Amino acid sequence: MTGADAALQELLLLAAARHMLTKAVLSKPGDSREKKTILTLRRIGKTERLQAERLLADGKALHENLPAAPSPRLEELLSAHGQINLLTAAGECELRRSRKSGTATLLGEKS
Repeated sequence: MTGADAALQELLLLAAARHMLTKAVLSKPGDSREKKTILTLRRIGKTERLQAERLLADGKALHENLPAAPSPRLEELLSAHGQINLLTAAGECELRRSRKSGTATLLGEKS
């Protein structure tokens, strides 16, 4: 996981913890069978979860509930997409990954 990936994951989880996460749109997947994945915060039982809605090229949608905490599956989802737009009540940021080199750049992050 690159520095930009780690920073984006930290911002995503911080927004989720503060209930400020609107959604995260993960697009430009490495897998051609997928179109994009949308992460939203959901309460399932008494637990806050990140719901990943994977939209497939054949029109189907798959849902997966992830813990709202660092996890290998969340890292896998974030690193498998070329562009990620994080939308929160406090603002927006975008991660772009180069196709050639794989380097990631985080735009719009406030320090």
